[in-house]
Amino acid sequence: MSATDPHTRSDSAPPAVTAAPTTAPTPDSATRRSGAWRLIARREIVTRGRSKAYRVTTVVLAILSLGAVVAAAAFSGDDDDGPTRATIGVVDLDEATTSSLGENAPESWEIEVVELTSDEVDDAVQNGDVDVAVVRTDDGDGPIEVVWEEEPRFLLDGIVVDALVSVERDARVAELGLDADVVAQLDAPIDASVRFVDPPDDSDTARSVIAALTIFVMFFAVQMYGSQIAMVVIEEKAGRIVEILLSLVRPSSLLAGKIVGIGVLAALHVIIIAAGLAAALAVSGFQDVPLSAYASLPLLFVVFVLAFAMFGSFFALVGSLVSRQEDAQQAILPATVPIFIGYALSFQALSSPDSTLAQVTAVVPITSPFSLPVITAQGEASTWLIALALALLAITAFLVVRLAARVYEFTLLRTGTRIPLTEALRLLVRPPA
Repeated sequence: MSATDPHTRSDSAPPAVTAAPTTAPTPDSATRRSGAWRLIARREIVTRGRSKAYRVTTVVLAILSLGAVVAAAAFSGDDDDGPTRATIGVVDLDEATTSSLGENAPESWEIEVVELTSDEVDDAVQNGDVDVAVVRTDDGDGPIEVVWEEEPRFLLDGIVVDALVSVERDARVAELGLDADVVAQLDAPIDASVRFVDPPDDSDTARSVIAALTIFVMFFAVQMYGSQIAMVVIEEKAGRIVEILLSLVRPSSLLAGKIVGIGVLAALHVIIIAAGLAAALAVSGFQDVPLSAYASLPLLFVVFVLAFAMFGSFFALVGSLVSRQEDAQQAILPATVPIFIGYALSFQALSSPDSTLAQVTAVVPITSPFSLPVITAQGEASTWLIALALALLAITAFLVVRLAARVYEFTLLRTGTRIPLTEALRLLVRPPA
């Protein structure tokens, strides 16, 4: 037979036709280049952004932000310099007492006195026709009774009591035959002025409102969308989808794409809220709003980006440790604990922004995403403190991302029982063969 006869060909001879490769693309393929994370991010943005839950949340936040602007504009148009109005119902009072109720009020009050019968008192007070009723019991012969619906209005109660005391005092002065001019001199107010070391103003209110809202915005965005990253990882791992994805992209690119994609969706919500707060603050009518209140809003966005990279990576890490949806809540617990710690400590920063604890929590990376915007809004964060906090947060976020990416490589394809976090971290020291 000839040398070309297939029956005489040696086993080592190469085949004439090779089969199509069935192995995963090599790391040098186009899909594994540095731009692969953009494809993953775009996939997450399109898939999650089109979901009904995300669209409804976006619309609700936009409506709430617009409502905040409209409400702020409406309240700013109120005439704060106008008088405070109140209506007092009277039953069987003499003319002097009735006149005193209307004339004894301060200039900033406008009191209307209306006559009632004893049968109308309860209904008039309960229905809001009058704010308070002053009744002379026993058909005008008994003691005076003051009738409120539930609790007395503090200032109005003082006006009513002062009026009744004034009438009773005048009656006793006349009964005792005292000189009215002498009594008037005794009752004359002293000449004293009031001075405030730190008088409250509109800027205090604006700063407190912005500071409080930044806490809830940060907690909402980090907790909600960080948990979503973990759930997506667990879902793809349980459905073996991750095996297909890892045949096309590196684990680090897959991690970066998920964080960026879901982070963009979260950032859009943060921008909507921050823009609504800024617009509401601008039309609110607050006087002398400090720059720090406005500066805290863009700072909130910057801090959120860094915080989401840090917490989002940790959520992805713990999500890669389990393969079943039933283990999701237990798996993400370690990632939620530092968030709740930062959230709780931020309220101390809200109440005492100049305290040592507030300043420390504004710098420590785990708590700074919550405390730093708070003390900035309240004007207690210096430039060097903000720069230090952002630098530490950026460094920590970078390290956590690198750590998560390394653990991600070892745990993402492991299925079965839940992998303890300590074991996953040990893989960094002794990688599997």
